[in-house]
Amino acid sequence: MITDEFDPLAYVTAVAPAMGMRFAPERLAVLADAFTLVVRVGMPALLHQVPDEAEPAPVFVA
Repeated sequence: MITDEFDPLAYVTAVAPAMGMRFAPERLAVLADAFTLVVRVGMPALLHQVPDEAEPAPVFVA
């Protein structure tokens, strides 16, 4: 889980090579800033508790 100690630059720097991507250091900083925004926007959804019986997808009934 992402905590207050999460370092987006360290994460992007470590994960990019693992995924076969190489970036210049200044580009890594831009990617880390973008990732920070993704985390900020997505965190409320990650913190929301969903009951085990919840349907994970829409169910259409004709």
